[in-house]
Amino acid sequence: MQNNSNKVGFHALLIGINHYLPNELPDGLYYKSLHGCVQDVNLVETFLLRDLNIPNENITKLTSSPPVAGTEPPEPRSHWPTYENIVNSFKRLADVAQPGDQVFIHYSGHGGRAVTTDEFKDIKGPSGVDEVLVPMDLGHSVGGYLRDTELHFLIQNMVQKNLYVTVVLDSCHAGGATRNVLDPKHGGVGVRGAGVIDTFERRTESLVASAQELREAWQAGVKPAIRNANVTSNWLLEPQGYVLVAACRANEFANEVVFEGNTKNGALSYWLVDSLKQIGPDFTYAMLHKRLLAKVHGQFAAQSPQLQGEGQRVIFGATERHLPRSFPVIAAEHNGPILINAGLAQGVEEGTQFGIYPTNEADVTNIERRVAVVEVTETNPVTCQAKVMDQNDWTTIEAGYQAVRLDAGKIRLSGRIRVARADESEASIAALTAIEDALKASSGAVATAKNEETPDYLITVKQDEFVICDAAGNAIPNLRPPVTIYDDNAVQRVMDRVTHLVKYTNVRELDNNDPTSTISQKFIVEFVAAPPDFKPGSPIRSQPLESIGPSVSVPDGHLAFLRIRNDYAPHVLNVTVLDLQSDWAISQIYPARAGSYEPIDPGRELILPLRVTLPDGYQAGTDIIKVFATIDTTSFQALELSALDKPELRAPSLRQSASALQTFLAAFESPQSKRAAAVDVCATVEWAAHQVEIDIAR
Repeated sequence: MQNNSNKVGFHALLIGINHYLPNELPDGLYYKSLHGCVQDVNLVETFLLRDLNIPNENITKLTSSPPVAGTEPPEPRSHWPTYENIVNSFKRLADVAQPGDQVFIHYSGHGGRAVTTDEFKDIKGPSGVDEVLVPMDLGHSVGGYLRDTELHFLIQNMVQKNLYVTVVLDSCHAGGATRNVLDPKHGGVGVRGAGVIDTFERRTESLVASAQELREAWQAGVKPAIRNANVTSNWLLEPQGYVLVAACRANEFANEVVFEGNTKNGALSYWLVDSLKQIGPDFTYAMLHKRLLAKVHGQFAAQSPQLQGEGQRVIFGATERHLPRSFPVIAAEHNGPILINAGLAQGVEEGTQFGIYPTNEADVTNIERRVAVVEVTETNPVTCQAKVMDQNDWTTIEAGYQAVRLDAGKIRLSGRIRVARADESEASIAALTAIEDALKASSGAVATAKNEETPDYLITVKQDEFVICDAAGNAIPNLRPPVTIYDDNAVQRVMDRVTHLVKYTNVRELDNNDPTSTISQKFIVEFVAAPPDFKPGSPIRSQPLESIGPSVSVPDGHLAFLRIRNDYAPHVLNVTVLDLQSDWAISQIYPARAGSYEPIDPGRELILPLRVTLPDGYQAGTDIIKVFATIDTTSFQALELSALDKPELRAPSLRQSASALQTFLAAFESPQSKRAAAVDVCATVEWAAHQVEIDIAR
């Protein structure tokens, strides 16, 4: 990504705690040592130094690695993430940074909950709870939690100084014992949290500020409350003036697992850095969060990264989303290569695509003003050569024209699968061996995960029944009917089932991350309150309706009201709505029947009443409503899937279409056979995809 910090100061505080000293506390509470937290901050540090060119002296790193000899971490004591060192580092950072500077804080370690201090019981209640970060020396007499009241004060002190603050917390509250069925030596998952509320009366004297100062700062924010754990991370008050990215919801797990080689990382930290390396220069935190949610939640069913605060702010920037950066065309020969002043230093590689705009064009987000699309064929340190892929007949590319990078990301089409032996019976071993043989022979959407590679799904046997789990060992819900090792064609049925899950995941992750796309910001999808005059079967009149947000909880058989609005003047948007259902089916629910899309005029909105139901025998489930909007007409029917163990849907094929978007979508009908095959998301046409969720319970 572009370095947005080159005109202002950029300061980072990175905290990673693998080794807790001691682990077991006097009251028996146990914070086990972790394995990926120091690696997280090292990964982040490398990104800041190499990709953003942040000076080393602007980065403060506090880490505790496992002892090499003796019982103490090998780092100097002054660099240990103790309570005192963490507080002092926050204060020094606030003192050094100047108004307008960027401040990035990344914490990887245990999170937890503890009974609130006496000074806050009248505010939080006699049974009030503090959300806490766990310094490495909590068990020592001088140690203590870094409480939410203290963290709030420290961050607000920076905000009041007009610093632009981003906080990443790769930790959780829920914690507890991991439910692994996978050997930790081969990609097993660790969890960052103790899983209980600490009721022990620990040291409460704060090094951050006086009790009165902490109270005043807390009361100046949003009134604290025990909020719905399905809505927020619950770490802090609703952030004001800064951005908070948390690893998971308050009732979920923050996992750490092997991603590459034999090194563990937190799932949030790994995908955060991976995303920051790939996204465009004008991405907002809200756009980043969409990718993090797809990557992490797709890998771990019980981990949903949360975003709070200034989501529309440009990443590491001071403003909301603005026009993307352009690079000048240096030379353009008739029927020859196009030379652009952007190369390896700007992250350009072979296959990168640029949109070409005239020199005096101010709106480089308008696809209708684009004169050509070119694709890079050769890269150099600061320049690249490109060939024309598509060009308007009425114009010629000239030196001085603007090249704007089109980077919508990639989607990996094949799934990585690993067999996990939990039952050592002879019959189950034979069944899992047959699954391994089938994976090795597969040329379709699934393949065996390499050693030390984190799988997308685990296959194991429990009580003679095949079980498919996510990488953390959580059984995938609602896979019915059960398949036992003694069933006819059991191996093929399991292979078909996991292939189905991979295809479903591909559609769930389908998104356009093109930073030049205006349509994504102008296309609104959300749930709203029920219209007061709603009558089933009658049109819903235009009226103000309260926004509920991107997720709702609805009892089985009741209604949810979906708003789809087109603010993209003067364009008509063609809208298609898919329902990714609890039984792993994908069906088009709007328009119904034979229609492929429904046009919505600019400035108009559509309210869809959705009656949500659970399949027979299900007690709970989640439906994902995915809404596509395009300028050109397109069919998304090839993305439909039948329910598990139902006859395959025969959707119309997209393979013969000349449309760039339809050609891209055709890959989802039959994923490429090449191992770990991926496709570039189509960024040469105007399209967007937004999704919302409905939790359904009987």
